[in-house]
Amino acid sequence: VMLLGLLLLPVFAYAIVFGIAALGGRDSYSLNLISTGGVVRLVLAALVALFGVPFVHEVIHGLAVLLVGQRPSFGLGPGVAWTSFNAPVGRAAYLTIGLAPLVVISAAAILLGARYDALAGWMLFAGIVNASGAAGDLWMTWVTLRQPRHARYLDLADGFAVYVPGSEPPAAAAAADDLPTAQVERA
Repeated sequence: VMLLGLLLLPVFAYAIVFGIAALGGRDSYSLNLISTGGVVRLVLAALVALFGVPFVHEVIHGLAVLLVGQRPSFGLGPGVAWTSFNAPVGRAAYLTIGLAPLVVISAAAILLGARYDALAGWMLFAGIVNASGAAGDLWMTWVTLRQPRHARYLDLADGFAVYVPGSEPPAAAAAADDLPTAQVERA
């Protein structure tokens, strides 16, 4: 899924540039790392990409978890950060939690990039990094939309369990998670 996010970088870049331009901002960008301050900008961009954007992304997931009435928990592992919660939620709530960072950060990048020309390049960069990092959230959305509307979702930090009331759970999934689940999806 992470590889898909990297492969989609040009699509995300085009979408954000199009959004900025549609709102009256610039429609072209260039990157010059050789100029004075280029190395400093590169180091700053790397720090933003590695720490800033993922931090804001997970905070927005956490706020969405609170919005749907659950209590968020956060985790950090080698090359990955996550937000989780401990109670099953419905389809709309799970989609809200999953898509909130992509929608909020993309909208903020487009709006701020269109309004403040000096920030446009940074907003484009942050929006692209976030969209690429949201590939797992997009995969989760795709899987969620393929489930019955009445299904319930339990986040497992490294994937999620889908419970479809009235279906018989596979024994291994039910035993592994102590939850009657119709299937277990892992990122």
